Amino acid sequence: MILLVMALAGILLNMYVVLRLYKFARLEPNRFEHGCGLPLLVMAITDVLTLVGVVVFDVLGFVIIDEHLYHNAILQNFFCK
Repeated sequence: MILLVMALAGILLNMYVVLRLYKFARLEPNRFEHGCGLPLLVMAITDVLTLVGVVVFDVLGFVIIDEHLYHNAILQNFFCK
């Protein structure tokens, strides 16, 4: 659960960085391209994509585990009676 909360916080914070860097790129394109703005933008975007993958994996993991446990409980009830 804490991993999910931290990943969601990371997504929000990285989206803030992406928006700020986009604004910086529009205001000062030369400094953005020749400074550290472009690498930071790429890093923030890849962080967002990675964290979205973590959230999807975490949510699917809960769903698959819950479904697996549910089916095991049904089978256990069936075979134990």
